[in-house]
Amino acid sequence: LIFDTFDFAGDFEFCSEARPHAQTLTEEKLHLLKQLKVNRISFGVQNFNPSILELNQRIMDLQAFYKSYEIAKKLKFKIINIDIMSGMYGETRGNWEKIIDRLLELEPESIVFYKMELFFNTRLFKDMKKHKADIPLMSNTEEIQLIRSAFDRLQEEGGYIADNCFNL
Repeated sequence: LIFDTFDFAGDFEFCSEARPHAQTLTEEKLHLLKQLKVNRISFGVQNFNPSILELNQRIMDLQAFYKSYEIAKKLKFKIINIDIMSGMYGETRGNWEKIIDRLLELEPESIVFYKMELFFNTRLFKDMKKHKADIPLMSNTEEIQLIRSAFDRLQEEGGYIADNCFNL
């Protein structure tokens, strides 16, 4: 065990990524992570809109996330983080506002925004090229505006503090 090998300061952070899926992220697994002294759990949600998740070929079970999130809260993980991806294919200002609303409702201890990266040799890139006129990709300027508005709302309404340009 890692704790038998290394000395840890009292305020260390031991994090585990948690992919919300009903079959793999069970209540038993969350209990085990807690027993193993994981004190920060990070849920890779990316988006709360199932259509956008599907469009971006992100396999994420939102119902499993909500269940796992409640269990993590009940188990009193010190820090529960939610990862959100900006600039996803099909993202809109209206949907982005709903994401921020949901984050404010859930009140996780930490929120991390990641910019979506799109690689040329992926199926998603090929699908986007094929349907380019149907679903526009947000411009960098629009995406920056959405991130700034998210930071403002989360700080003003949720009391979050920006740690750096990506974390709240």
